[in-house]
Amino acid sequence: MLRFVLDPAGMVVPDFDERLPGRGVWLTAERGVIEKALAGQTFARAFRRLVKPAPGLLQSLEAGMLRRCVESLGLARRAGMVVSGFEQVAEHLRTGGMPLVLVASDASRTQSRRLIGLKGEAIGHAALTRAELGSAFGRDELTYAAIGPGRLADRLARDLGRLAGIRGLAEPGGSALPWVEDDGGTIDTEPAWMMGGSTRAGTGAVDGQKASVPMAEGTGEEDDNAT
Repeated sequence: MLRFVLDPAGMVVPDFDERLPGRGVWLTAERGVIEKALAGQTFARAFRRLVKPAPGLLQSLEAGMLRRCVESLGLARRAGMVVSGFEQVAEHLRTGGMPLVLVASDASRTQSRRLIGLKGEAIGHAALTRAELGSAFGRDELTYAAIGPGRLADRLARDLGRLAGIRGLAEPGGSALPWVEDDGGTIDTEPAWMMGGSTRAGTGAVDGQKASVPMAEGTGEEDDNAT
């Protein structure tokens, strides 16, 4: 999911690190959900005031999440946690030592299927293009990479999943409704205003946090052997 807050000018902005002050509104990281929120009154109802999304909010979301992914990849590479190239990744997958596999979104399907067949329990992501994946390695292009276990891999897996959703590359299926924090910064379990007076409370999770059930919204092909 993605957290949004209001900046000092009252504009809706993304909070990538989930640390900015103020009431937060969470949306499923899916392009269709975000587009619907931008086109309607989702943010106004959630923040309980007239608000405007920051100009180019969807583009800022994609650019910001891409930057986080490339930065994490660069850190993992410098820490010696990354292998790259089809054969190198395949070899590490055979030994089960790499839990996170990256396949460029514009990779050869034939080669990708071969690699996925070796993946086992490893998590695979195809959110980055060859050029974007290569940029983290100081190369023009890269098609395959794998990351060793650790906090960087966990963060990267999460951000890649969100980027794929923003780009419309992931299968939709998350909630189209917002999750709203109360004034204390925790997820509000009974925001009656979202239901026109009725509530539907429960427990759930927003990326590991205590959360409520979301309230209903009212009206108002290449040779990859070398890379």
